[in-house]
Amino acid sequence: MLCDILKPVGFHIEEIHGLCCAFFYSAFIDDEELLRTVCGLLKKEKYACASAYLKAISMQNKSYNHLYTTLGYAMNDPALSCNYTSSVISGIFDNEASDYSDLTEFFRICAVLRTLFQGNQHDYQYKSLSATIQGYSYLNVNKYVMALLLKLSEFKDSTNGQGIDAYADYRIKENVNTSKMIDEHVKNAKTYFEQYYNNPIKEKKALPRYIETVKMILKKDNPLYDCLRAASEDDRANEILEYVHDFLSPDFINNGFEIRGSNISNDKINEFIDFNWEQAGKVQREKHKSSKLVKELRNNLFSMLSKMLTEIADWYYYVSLYTENDNHNTYEHEKHDIVEVINNAVQVCNEIAVSGDRDRYTIAGNACIKTVLLEFQSKLNGIFIDNSNKYYYSDFLYYAEVMLDDNFIPVIENELSAINAFSPISRILRHADMPARDINERIDEIFNRTPDSDLHLSDDYGCAKLIKEYLRLAKNTEWDDDKNDIEANALDALKQMHLIKSNFIGTLELDQSYGKIDTDRKERLLLLVDKQYEKAMNTHNFGFFNRMLDYCKHTVDENASARKTTLSTHLENAKKEYADTPEAQELIKSAESMMDIQNYTVVEDIINRIQQKDFTNKTALDSKDYLEDFIREYERIFKIVYNSKTSNASLITSLNRFSSGYGNKHSNFASSLINNFPTADNIQKVQSFLDAIGFNVDSVEPYQGKKACYNVSIKKPLNGKRDNYLHPIYPFGSYAVEKGFRVMCLFGKTDYNNILDAINEIGTTKNTIMIVNWALELHDRRELARKIKANMPDDKIFIVIDRVVMYYLADKNEESKSSINRILMQITAPFASFQPYMEDASKAIPSEMFMGRAKLLRDIESPKGANVICGGRQLGKSALLRMAKTDINEDDIGNRAVYVEIKNLDHREAALKVSQKLIDENILEDVNKTNNWDELARFIELRLNDKKKKKIPYFLLLIDEADSLFESSKNIDYNPIRALESLQAEENESFKFVFAGLRNLVKFERELANDDNSTLPHITVKTIRPFNNQEARELLETPLHYLGVRFPKDQEYLISLILASTNYFPGLIHQYCASLIKSMQEKDYADYTVDKTPPYELTETQIKKILSDENFNKDIKRKFDITLKLDTDNYYDIIATLVAYCSYNIDSSNGFTVSEIMEVAEDFEIKKIVSQGVDKLAALMDELCELNILRKNNENRYLFARHNFIQMLGKDKSEIDDKLIQYLGE
Repeated sequence: MLCDILKPVGFHIEEIHGLCCAFFYSAFIDDEELLRTVCGLLKKEKYACASAYLKAISMQNKSYNHLYTTLGYAMNDPALSCNYTSSVISGIFDNEASDYSDLTEFFRICAVLRTLFQGNQHDYQYKSLSATIQGYSYLNVNKYVMALLLKLSEFKDSTNGQGIDAYADYRIKENVNTSKMIDEHVKNAKTYFEQYYNNPIKEKKALPRYIETVKMILKKDNPLYDCLRAASEDDRANEILEYVHDFLSPDFINNGFEIRGSNISNDKINEFIDFNWEQAGKVQREKHKSSKLVKELRNNLFSMLSKMLTEIADWYYYVSLYTENDNHNTYEHEKHDIVEVINNAVQVCNEIAVSGDRDRYTIAGNACIKTVLLEFQSKLNGIFIDNSNKYYYSDFLYYAEVMLDDNFIPVIENELSAINAFSPISRILRHADMPARDINERIDEIFNRTPDSDLHLSDDYGCAKLIKEYLRLAKNTEWDDDKNDIEANALDALKQMHLIKSNFIGTLELDQSYGKIDTDRKERLLLLVDKQYEKAMNTHNFGFFNRMLDYCKHTVDENASARKTTLSTHLENAKKEYADTPEAQELIKSAESMMDIQNYTVVEDIINRIQQKDFTNKTALDSKDYLEDFIREYERIFKIVYNSKTSNASLITSLNRFSSGYGNKHSNFASSLINNFPTADNIQKVQSFLDAIGFNVDSVEPYQGKKACYNVSIKKPLNGKRDNYLHPIYPFGSYAVEKGFRVMCLFGKTDYNNILDAINEIGTTKNTIMIVNWALELHDRRELARKIKANMPDDKIFIVIDRVVMYYLADKNEESKSSINRILMQITAPFASFQPYMEDASKAIPSEMFMGRAKLLRDIESPKGANVICGGRQLGKSALLRMAKTDINEDDIGNRAVYVEIKNLDHREAALKVSQKLIDENILEDVNKTNNWDELARFIELRLNDKKKKKIPYFLLLIDEADSLFESSKNIDYNPIRALESLQAEENESFKFVFAGLRNLVKFERELANDDNSTLPHITVKTIRPFNNQEARELLETPLHYLGVRFPKDQEYLISLILASTNYFPGLIHQYCASLIKSMQEKDYADYTVDKTPPYELTETQIKKILSDENFNKDIKRKFDITLKLDTDNYYDIIATLVAYCSYNIDSSNGFTVSEIMEVAEDFEIKKIVSQGVDKLAALMDELCELNILRKNNENRYLFARHNFIQMLGKDKSEIDDKLIQYLGE
């Protein structure tokens, strides 16, 4: 919505419950309010403000352009380059809209006065001008204006059409300057005449056609030759001036503009060139083919013509201004009477202004007429300064609201209307309310000399340059360059601009992550800021840019207030509902503290957790931070072990001295670890040391014949369950079991460069433990961390165990291998480069990274558990099935589990793929390949009961992406499912099947629930939901903790911020954390300093940078869209759009009932929803709750689970309307 300041101006404002429409506004403007504003400005003689205001309005609504133009011609607005001829005035005012005629009548009187006063000899229609306004009632009130019109017209009659302005007294002092200008242009014309006609330069190697074109343009019997010669000879004969006028206008001057050099049209010069080029082509056709006028040759012609035409036009202009002729006598004779009429007219204007009985249009129009009359008066009295109209808008120089361009024209950018209270309209009106002041006050502001100055009023050095010019030319005042050094101050301010912009972007990104602004609006605002930044770099109006940023921040806060109101209501409801629940009250207290800092994302997340009774807030991390302890102990340990010649016995003795709780078990462990630490190339010691630090080593073999380099194999555990691996650094866990890893030993003095050289020498194709018989200093170790992250691939990990690490491990009172191995990873992985998170959801997740879902996993694996798992994408269905396969397949008792993906396969194709997979897994024979599910079930049954083959105690068949199978099975009464269900029942817990999928499986669940006579009573369906808080925190925090990443202990809300932004989706948490780790691999090291990291304490800035990343947010929206469009029926998408429509149109902060949603569906005639009925619609909406798209409160009312889902559906109300219209009649 636009800010309150725009409401009085007449903008149509839409209040939308629960949403902010920042950066959108309606082009509807109330005429009455607009006219009241314009009249008010004119009454106060704020003509520049009125013109700028109408310009800004007309940029939003072109229907007001006429009002702007007529005022401009009334006041001779330099932005319009007004051309006062009878035809132009008639053309403008004859099109006037009747709605504004009460005001434009006065504008027309002013424009006619100006045309008659300063009109030129070539305006042959001026006699009809007065007739066009004779009926205006004002002329009966101020009869002297009508008398003046007649006097001015009579004067033109006596001077062959020349207006009195040409002879006014102010011209006398200008004639000296005019004479000088004429002499200058005559001199220039002579130079060009000699250059191009008397002594032309011959073109070298030019095209014949080009040469012919030049000849045509410069031939001596054409108007260009005649006019340039006249200017060079200063021939002022009337017939010559007429000839020059007719040559230049309209062929080289745009229609309506006066003849002078600055008005020569580039387009018309190019048209003239093209015409002659075409004619030259016709002449040359017999000899040369047509060719294109290349840019260089065109530029030559353009430059030549531009020079000549400019000098001719400027000579004509200044000759026309020069008033040394017989008409002076006429002027002197008529002047007294005309001045007297003007004085009388002004007197009547003053009387009208104070009469108190005139309407606002008369008061406003009278002010305009008076100003025009006073201008005439000053011209005739000789006090008017020629060209002073250039500074029509100079009043804006006195304050900081509106900037002017180099021509002293207001810079009015419609795009800035997106920023509440900083729109051009808002700033113009604020300026209009400012009191008059000395311009030196503004200069002091710019140079930051004002006491208690707002710094953001300073640093407008482009404005300072204009003030300098304005004072010199309009006020005859010199600028104090020593006191007001524009260039030096601008340079100082310029140095700060990048930082100012960067800080603002950081703040905006934080606002986005806090839920104060959505991604789309943020991106548009950033685009606007980028444009304004570039303009500030060019104009040097840095203060204006800074003020704009301040208003941007204010706009974001202002537009977030609606969300604050809604969330406050929800929070109050939660307080009432859970007043007796201590866990909820603790969360409510956290929400209130987040509300205080406007972190609405976390507030919303906490409210959702309260309503879902997700009160657990525990972390899965060790109570002790071993990395922190390692860094704290580093200096002490280094002093003990830095001498590599120190004996093992001495090290063990030192442990006895320094360690508390040191006993026999500890002594045995420490002795084993220290005594087996490799100090030379000894393969046995390497194996013993690896055993000591927690690895269950199967074998150690030399690696590719390299010295002190070994390939390590790890014994396979009895099953693949995650319980076997107690840390997330899976290259030294489950992957080590499958692929082993490498050990490389370095002996002697070593620093981080030696280690990097060794890595490059051995290659980065295998995960590696580097054992270094040296004590690395802490700064070396930290430099290694930075270098290795920047230069090494993150799919392979290199950890370094030196004497410091070895001694620290020995110093821990730990005996179990799992404990010591876990500690080892916590103190070494932070100094390595490793990416444990999976950005590609199609890849299998290592056992260690499978976090959460423990109960659901047990349900899948259990013979009595669920047979169907359904839910949206990115929720981990495939990961669950793969994990179940890892846990069960070929465990210690010979159970089997097979995972098959059957995406987009119908029931026959699926049966074929499943049977082939079972053949590949040596469960079925080649002859068992089939596309029939009854046959497949029979083959499996025969295999399970085949006593000649190895017994399979329990067979778990896991079938993923089963939507097409279920859809194609519906018409055959779900025969594939019934076949497997029958087999499962008969095999009595020795066989189980599990299907996983999306929408069609959800529909299957609903059909089961609604069919009391279902033939599939034993099928259990489970819907997978996003993580709860504890599960999500485990996935977020644990791997990051092992990599040395820490959340500030006093800013736990940052965790909620991330989880809420990822909607608790496992896939998005993986993606976010992967991006976080990647940021540390960039050149800037995520802004960390080497001397203090690891550990890497996260900052709000780092978190918000990733949360606001465009690609990350696009992926969130893409996954959101996928969830809503799980099937071709689009039920979810339609319902979500209906809820969004209600959010925009129904005033309820507490959600919407199913009946209200149904009413909207009926209004839009969405038959697909209406035909379902209220009960089935409620079931569908509950499914959306299961998918975490909607949530339902205790009053059975539905809301979006996340506020930003509304923006994902549509940027604004109109987009939501358009989406629903697409479903009209479906």
